[in-house]
Amino acid sequence: MIDSKAKVGSMLLPVSLALLPWHQTVGLITLLLYIGFQFSHRYYREEVWKRFLDFRNWSMLPYLYICYLFGLLWSVNLGYGWRDLETKLSLFAFPLLLLPLSLQSSNRRKIQLFFCCSLALLSCTLLVLAIIRYRTSGMSSEFFYTALSSPLMHPSYLALYFSLAVVFQLQRLTSTENRFERNVGMALLGFLLLFIVLLSARMALLSLIIVYPVLMWKWNHMYRSKPRLRLFLWIIPAFVIIAAKGLYTINDRITQISQSVSNSEVVGGGAHDSASGRLLIWKIGLDKALEAPVFGYGTGDVKDVLIQAYTESDFSYALERKLNAHNQFLQTYLAIGLPGFLLLLLACLRGLRQADTVFMALCMLFALNALTESLLETQKGVVFFAVFYALLRPAQRLGDESPV
Repeated sequence: MIDSKAKVGSMLLPVSLALLPWHQTVGLITLLLYIGFQFSHRYYREEVWKRFLDFRNWSMLPYLYICYLFGLLWSVNLGYGWRDLETKLSLFAFPLLLLPLSLQSSNRRKIQLFFCCSLALLSCTLLVLAIIRYRTSGMSSEFFYTALSSPLMHPSYLALYFSLAVVFQLQRLTSTENRFERNVGMALLGFLLLFIVLLSARMALLSLIIVYPVLMWKWNHMYRSKPRLRLFLWIIPAFVIIAAKGLYTINDRITQISQSVSNSEVVGGGAHDSASGRLLIWKIGLDKALEAPVFGYGTGDVKDVLIQAYTESDFSYALERKLNAHNQFLQTYLAIGLPGFLLLLLACLRGLRQADTVFMALCMLFALNALTESLLETQKGVVFFAVFYALLRPAQRLGDESPV
């Protein structure tokens, strides 16, 4: 029997997830309040303890965190190491604290509705702020990339939230029978996709180009009898691509990729854009990884090793900005070697083996974006992955229904 306390507590979950992209601290406090409500139930406390003792129920993320903890053993810079562990603490805490949670379909739809509406409101807010700045500066760049997302976070991280909202909205569209909800949902889907275009996060766009057709294929049975819906679900991204082509004539970051690849053999330590800079960073990072292929350089020393390598290569672009490896798989390999790399890889591959399509999409989105960003080196990326991975990951049930 779900009591009034549990009902109040259950509302905190969708609210907390909706708040995360707005203000991470407020979102996390709300999420911890939700967990506190759940721990007020004896059942929940017993289930957390029971599943905590059964390592088979653990995801790969707590093991990855433990691997980072052991990485202190061969680190010299322990100060940086402990700060890095503090940043990554969500990888250990949330997958274990949320172990017993099994989202019912009604709860999942509520979470998806709150999350998608929150991001729609957030995008409108950012566009209004961009218009205000544009009236002062007269620069069209106010509507793109870092200028657009600067009130909140880097566009690469914000684009992850919007990409997940696209997945949520697509599932809602393929599962609803309400005609009004479907029409509004299609408009919202197009708006979310268009805002990702404005964020100009290149890997986020590429990852959606890969994930979107996979979702359409996986959910084909859900709208097979709705040919008009299926048609619109393909027309919407087609129009967004056409719009993107027009918008990128104003602010084009896409062609930097092909230009950087064609010039990759001649770039040196001088001027770089973000694309050509990444290519040289990856080359330097791979060279350093081959020098410590088993255990890496340690949780605390990975940043110092990269900075020293940039100095030796006279790579001023990365040295001045003290850049990380801009690839989470490479960054993890450099820090804790092959064990950490395999754990992170298995955490992403786990989604491909699950029947839950939304969890699969989350893992694909993270893995693809992690190829060009070190997503787990900042709280923005760690909290996003840890929280949604813990909530969406299918788990074996050990007892009766949760009070959630």
